[in-house]
Amino acid sequence: MAADKALELFIAACAKPSMFVQGSSYSAVCAFMFGYDMALQGGALFGFREWLLTNCNGQWSNLAWWDLVRLRVSPDVDLRLPPSQADETHLLRELGESLTNFRTKQREAGVEGVYSAYAKWLFSLSDDDTEFLRARLR
Repeated sequence: MAADKALELFIAACAKPSMFVQGSSYSAVCAFMFGYDMALQGGALFGFREWLLTNCNGQWSNLAWWDLVRLRVSPDVDLRLPPSQADETHLLRELGESLTNFRTKQREAGVEGVYSAYAKWLFSLSDDDTEFLRARLR
């Protein structure tokens, strides 16, 4: 239950970041969420990165969840650069929507459903770059 309450807190932080973190930047909100989640030993965001991968651009990636959200907003973004001031609102909105959809999936199918969908998606890839993953999972 603590994980569900933390997700509610994270969604609220995306809507009104200055109530939860100093400033209102995407990076500050992500740092807050990451730290809070680590304090819960990964309970709130367990499976979030995998959910994003299955609902993102169809390619496997080793990027962190905060960069996957950036790619959802701007597929051609240069991740080496910080988000522009103009992108901050869009990123926070997308993060909030992604967390809401992730929470819905968790409530419907549990974490097992999230990882089952991820496994099906992963095995459906035919990209040579993911062959090493499939070989380890066989």
